[in-house]
Amino acid sequence: CTFTTEQKNTWNGDFTKINVVKGYNTSGDTVFLMAIDTTPKNPAWYEYYIEPYDIFGNAGPTSDAIGAGTIGSGYNPVLEYFKARSLETDHKVKLSWDFKDKKYLRGIDVYRSVSFDSGYLRITSLPYTDTTFTDVVPIANQDYWYYLQINGPTNQSLPSAKVAAMFTHNGAKPVAPSEVGAESTKGGVKVFWTYNEPYAKGFYVYRYVYETAEYRQISGLIPAGNELYSFIDSTGSLQGNDIYRYAVKEVDDLDQVSDFSESASATPGIKAAIQSPMNLRINLVDNGVYLVWDDMQEILPSLLGYKVYRKLVTEKKYTQLQNDTIQPTKNYYNDTTLQPGKSYSYAVSAIDFYGNESVKSIPVSYTQQEESIIPPVIEKAVNASDGIMISWGQNTNNNVESIKLFRTMPGKSTQVIATLQKDVEQYLDKTVTKGQLYIYEISIVTSDNGESEKSRGVSIRRNQ
Repeated sequence: CTFTTEQKNTWNGDFTKINVVKGYNTSGDTVFLMAIDTTPKNPAWYEYYIEPYDIFGNAGPTSDAIGAGTIGSGYNPVLEYFKARSLETDHKVKLSWDFKDKKYLRGIDVYRSVSFDSGYLRITSLPYTDTTFTDVVPIANQDYWYYLQINGPTNQSLPSAKVAAMFTHNGAKPVAPSEVGAESTKGGVKVFWTYNEPYAKGFYVYRYVYETAEYRQISGLIPAGNELYSFIDSTGSLQGNDIYRYAVKEVDDLDQVSDFSESASATPGIKAAIQSPMNLRINLVDNGVYLVWDDMQEILPSLLGYKVYRKLVTEKKYTQLQNDTIQPTKNYYNDTTLQPGKSYSYAVSAIDFYGNESVKSIPVSYTQQEESIIPPVIEKAVNASDGIMISWGQNTNNNVESIKLFRTMPGKSTQVIATLQKDVEQYLDKTVTKGQLYIYEISIVTSDNGESEKSRGVSIRRNQ
């Protein structure tokens, strides 16, 4: 096979076919082919590649290009006018420079650090023809240090002098956060928002104060670094059922603050503390007890009404007296379901529109007196032909179930001699003995097994 060598003057930019002095060498079972270029100029830098041909004149794939030259290793072009300055927009810092002699340059590497002495990293590699570079720095108000290194024909130069720049800007305000929302959460209100703009430093959350018609900051700086942010307002001053309005501001890395975002409102997830009804008291009426308490409409605008509870004094648990809430305009209740002899305890609670119920009021107690059961008066007891006839007045108690008739003889115990229907008004005692003295009394028995005292006794002697 044969080969040709193509030579390219790096600064002219074109490869040309050259004549070379050919040779070879051997090492073991390997043959090394050599091509010697005897035409270079001095100084100069060249790149070469080899193209093989077979015996029929067909070209094969070319080799990679390599570089070589007649320039010494000490080539270092002089860097002039190297400087850096802030462009005051989009975090840009512009570097600029120039060279007196660019003939043998191959490229430029740019290095940056936040410290003068160390920590430099290469941030870009540029063509040797470039004389400017615009860097986008990650943080504003931060000193950044730069230097260049030149790629010459055979080596890299020493670092250039170092220059510094800081991005600063006092222009337009940053963009306010978007998609701001608020929702009730346990113990407070959760505020959330999104932000996708670059160079954000953090956020502040504000709550609107209706009394002063202005926003008040309620959070410290919430650091940026996400797309979705949230903050929970659990301030102890929040009141259940009240509606609170929130807005958010963004702070960029220049400490510039945006306008308020759009607002969002929510009620806190806090159980509202409702004041209990005050001054519960009892008035007696003919058909039961009349409960009265202070009207709460003025002190509780969200008042929905009241609930009245009752229990026996001996019981632990109260029972609501009616299924529905009493209307807010009715701060009274008439209980007509009392039972004689029972002692009751009453309490009242308040209900608001949000379904919150206050603790029960200070209870009051009342004992329903036993209903007096008065037996009819025995009007007379007379001797009849076959016994003694006892007569009494009409019974006026509607709760009477029956009538008991008692008889007593001197030196004997009292006995019930008859239990009669409630509408009976007389009875003939046929079990009497002539000459014996008798005393008669009656009582009435109610439907709930109550029994009256005995009536005043009437005495009579059997004379037949």
